Amino acid sequence: MEAAKLPSKLLPPRLFLLSILFMVVLDLIVPIIDFVPFPVNLAVGLPLLVAGIGGSWLGSAMFAKVRTNIHPFGEPQAMVTGGLFRISRNPMYLGFLVALIGVWLMLGSWSPLLVVVLFFMVIDTRFISYEESRMKEVFGQAYEQYTRRTRRWL
Repeated sequence: MEAAKLPSKLLPPRLFLLSILFMVVLDLIVPIIDFVPFPVNLAVGLPLLVAGIGGSWLGSAMFAKVRTNIHPFGEPQAMVTGGLFRISRNPMYLGFLVALIGVWLMLGSWSPLLVVVLFFMVIDTRFISYEESRMKEVFGQAYEQYTRRTRRWL
């Protein structure tokens, strides 16, 4: 199985942080139509940012609790299906996405949405698809049953 063709240092947490940086730069350089005024932008965006980061943290805490590998290209040692993993097969990535939507709303213009969409596409096609194929190889039928009852995102 070939790993996703991304630099090994560009793992999801770094991609998340780079996405925030690019969103801010886009908002400063090309703010396409400000649509969320201050302070509404903070009232709507900040809770999403906090909830997203919290969801990602809870997902990674579950991995630590069962002592399984959190590295996207590492060998999975255990299937995590409890907690937030009952709602989403990828709560850490979902958390990053929700946090980015929060940042987008706090910035208040349309241009940073491009970065949110690109983040979603990269995570879905490069990381999740690879991880899911590895989980199927390692856990077989048990993983397939899990995918039938739990959605990839929500």
